[in-house]
Amino acid sequence: MDMEKKGRLSEIEAQTQTEKGERVNVFSRFSLPKQYIWICRGFIAVALVYCYAFRTTVICEFPISSNPTPFIASPSRPLEWGDVNFIHTTDTHGWLLGHQKASEPEPNASGTLGDLYSFIHHMKELAATRGADLLVVDSGDMHDGNGLSDGFPPGGVNGHETNKIFARMPYDALAIGNHELYKYPITLDVYKNFAPKWNGRYLTSNVNITMISPSGQVTNVPVGDRYTKFTTAQGRKVTALGVLFDFANYALNTTVQQPESLVKEKWFQEVIDEEPDFFLLLGHMAVYEDNWPVVFAAIRERHPLTPIFIFGGHTHIRDCVMLDDRSMALESGRFMETVGWMSATLPSTGKDMEFSRRYLDANRVTYQASIDLYHTNTSVTTFDTPEGLSITRSLQELAAKFNLSSTFGVVPKDYYLDRVPYPSEDSVVSLFIDKVLPVVLPASNPERAGIPSIILANAGSQRFDVFKGPFTRNDEFIVSPFKNSFLYLNVPYGIGKHILRRLNKFGAFSNSVADDDAFVASRYKAWRKEQYESFSGSLVDDHGKPLTLGYVTKDQCPGGPGDDTPHRPIPIFDAPGYVGHSNVIPSAANTTMIDVIFLNFFLKDIVKAVNELRTEADWDVSRWMARNVTVDDAALYGNLESNEVFGKYANAVWSPASPTMVGLKQPQAKPSRRASVPAAEKKVDERAPMPMVVEASQDPARNNPPHVSSIMNRVPSALLLVLGLLVFSTGILSDFNRISSMFSAQHGLQYDSSAPHGTATFETVPGYFVHDEPALDQLALSPPPPRFGLIDSSPGYWTKFKATVKKLNDEAGPSCSYKLVFIGRHGEGYHNVAEAFYGTKAWDDYWSLLNGNGTITWGPDAKLTELGIEQARMAHQRWVTELHSGGGIPLPTKLYSSPLSRAAKTLEITFQNVTHERPLIMENLREVIGVHTCDKRSTRSEIHRAFPEFNIEKGFREEDLLWKPDIRETNEERDARVKRVFDKILQTDDTCGWLLINVASRFADQKALDIGIVAHGGIIQSSLRVIGHQPYPVMTGGVIPLLIKVTYTS
Repeated sequence: MDMEKKGRLSEIEAQTQTEKGERVNVFSRFSLPKQYIWICRGFIAVALVYCYAFRTTVICEFPISSNPTPFIASPSRPLEWGDVNFIHTTDTHGWLLGHQKASEPEPNASGTLGDLYSFIHHMKELAATRGADLLVVDSGDMHDGNGLSDGFPPGGVNGHETNKIFARMPYDALAIGNHELYKYPITLDVYKNFAPKWNGRYLTSNVNITMISPSGQVTNVPVGDRYTKFTTAQGRKVTALGVLFDFANYALNTTVQQPESLVKEKWFQEVIDEEPDFFLLLGHMAVYEDNWPVVFAAIRERHPLTPIFIFGGHTHIRDCVMLDDRSMALESGRFMETVGWMSATLPSTGKDMEFSRRYLDANRVTYQASIDLYHTNTSVTTFDTPEGLSITRSLQELAAKFNLSSTFGVVPKDYYLDRVPYPSEDSVVSLFIDKVLPVVLPASNPERAGIPSIILANAGSQRFDVFKGPFTRNDEFIVSPFKNSFLYLNVPYGIGKHILRRLNKFGAFSNSVADDDAFVASRYKAWRKEQYESFSGSLVDDHGKPLTLGYVTKDQCPGGPGDDTPHRPIPIFDAPGYVGHSNVIPSAANTTMIDVIFLNFFLKDIVKAVNELRTEADWDVSRWMARNVTVDDAALYGNLESNEVFGKYANAVWSPASPTMVGLKQPQAKPSRRASVPAAEKKVDERAPMPMVVEASQDPARNNPPHVSSIMNRVPSALLLVLGLLVFSTGILSDFNRISSMFSAQHGLQYDSSAPHGTATFETVPGYFVHDEPALDQLALSPPPPRFGLIDSSPGYWTKFKATVKKLNDEAGPSCSYKLVFIGRHGEGYHNVAEAFYGTKAWDDYWSLLNGNGTITWGPDAKLTELGIEQARMAHQRWVTELHSGGGIPLPTKLYSSPLSRAAKTLEITFQNVTHERPLIMENLREVIGVHTCDKRSTRSEIHRAFPEFNIEKGFREEDLLWKPDIRETNEERDARVKRVFDKILQTDDTCGWLLINVASRFADQKALDIGIVAHGGIIQSSLRVIGHQPYPVMTGGVIPLLIKVTYTS
């Protein structure tokens, strides 16, 4: 993306921000004259006391946003009609109430099955007025993937209840999918209760079920019907078949005939012998590179010019191919995200046909097309039909019957399955392996909870994003649907620490279900990756507004873009096949016995890996493992199933009563009161907001798309009076503190850190902290770990460590000393949120050049988010804990901070009441310089006003002259900058006067100086390189101690 385009988009973004109109920026900052601030303080104090006094009748509500409806982009152009037209669905997998979360891109697919019914109803009417045919078709896979299908009570059958509601839809023909065949009870239910409702139009041309006839004979019969022939409303003759791909993992007593064999059957040849006006082929298989050419060729051999319309599925993508100029094959996505549209003219024999296709986002905005009344020519007040409303109500009643809205806890932010890299703070896989399992598994097996362990899981066990807001029973089915047990093997650490790498060398484990799911996942991810990596289109729509996240489809059919609504692509990143988490000290001996905990899904691969590693071990393993292990050696670890763990974790960590959620109440959704106005009069907001601190719900009366609900924070009454008094008094205290610091701040008490005594070399001293050890595959320890990662956990561990450092210094020569440096990373900033949301590529190419997106602001000088503040508090709590543990952690006698607000604020919170040292702000501790607006610092005056208790180094300029909009600092340049910082702050001896800050607080022995630094991820990685330390990822809010040997060279 060239700079000219970036500049133009920056202007567009600025225009978007000035046109916000009614949209509320919940993170906006403002300033008021001082007298108004005092008035506001007094008003808030009175309001809080009023709430306290009348708490029995007054509820203090603090809505996060006054805009209750998430933005949904509108279609870009009218649909094209032909003589024959089709509406297509496939791979619904139980998502019949649509996507009910507010975070992008979920609102794109917020329409319910009832909304789709109403859309079809109006389109059928429109087809009749045009004298055209409209057929509605589905390609199968209605089971597995959502609580509506999967949440049935004991004794029920997956999909039985949803099938009854689905059968009320006006489909003209349907085909079976492979998810109807994994379990015989499901297939039997489809055969007995679902297929008969379609009067011969549920097509299973090559799928049979084995039954016992009334006479006691074993028979093999089609699950539905092999074919159907019918006449359309406009008198056209149709021959339709339903063909499943060559699926081999069907349940016992079901069979799937390969398509190559199917087309040779006598009945098939007889069915296609008579020429219709067109052939309709439905089937659950990809339209590209699958078995369709076999079926197509058999028909085309008989009828070279007869139109053939093909509707596929299975791979969850949007795709279209043309096998010749008189046919079109369409595939329409997954999970009720997409409604496919196909149209064609039917000219006289010998003339070319004209086709069009479109992929519609499945939501009411698309259905109503409310900007220009493109599709159904209806308004909000006339769109819903009685049956459409009834279908949605039936689904809502089913959700209530299955208790799908039961809430385990409130998710504090969005986590993404593959929209961010693994490992990362916002990764669902990282959340699962590094947080969820380490919490819930020990609780499920307290007898073994104290045994060091490594937890292993396949990344593919997680299937969807975890969005901010209530985590419900339905989310359990969506995010982690597979029901697997946890097993363990007790093995030596010398074996266990290498299992993860060996598993990833093997590749993903395969079984009958996994083969099919892995194929679908790989096709879907490859499709999305191609969109993301090759995207070169505009990031704005025809009105100059930023596009929302969504699919950006490239297919092989003519006629321009197939997507009905333009989007920018969703980022996507790869993850390893297997991931792991360890609580074992990396320096543990090979002979230390540990538990390796894993899912029974890949037990055979675990056994294989352990035995291979035992054979290859270069140490005497026989005393601890006398023989190879077998599958029988694995024992059950606790009583949890894998599909339960997120609910357990949410209840333990995200629930209002959990320690990390104190004071947070579960959001209470309000029904929408959307006004009934004509579509042409509705003002449509086409901006693309960041994820909001909200949750979606639905209005059962109107069946509107999910809307953002206000969150009511009900403050405990006993706290209200105290808060009222504190709000008023805090202003007095803070002003007094500012006055008390004014003398030193305004009378030039600056501290010179501009020149070191000399130069030095720096070396890491390994062996004391876990992050010093060689990295173990992809295992990661959750920060902040106990003892900040100090390996020694025996009584008096800090006392012994301080004695060790003192001994090192006592024995060191005059040109050498040992320093303990605690380096902390700032808490999460708004720029971190933005980069995670847009993806690193889009962030670097476009968004990082802007100051914000109209919803949040990240530049200049990005501030901490609420989560970032909480992370700083967690670091503070770790310091407080360690001060009273193990003989007391050695406190930093010098504190240094980056000039960027997020780092300084983190330091301020972290060391509040921990030490009275005044931090020194140093220019060279800032993040990578240039281009990214989040890394442009505030002025010196603004920094001093924000942090009056901090000292600022001499020579610190008023304006940020280092930051340039078009030059980004390299890693080598940053490393050199950090080396200069270390030359300054680590060369401390009795003659080094430049560092004499608050002398009375220092250790008498200057060699024992301990230092605290709060900076940035880039600074930390440069610091590790400067001292020769291995790379180590530090999450936002994390802290790592480093023991450094300083050798003076001059």
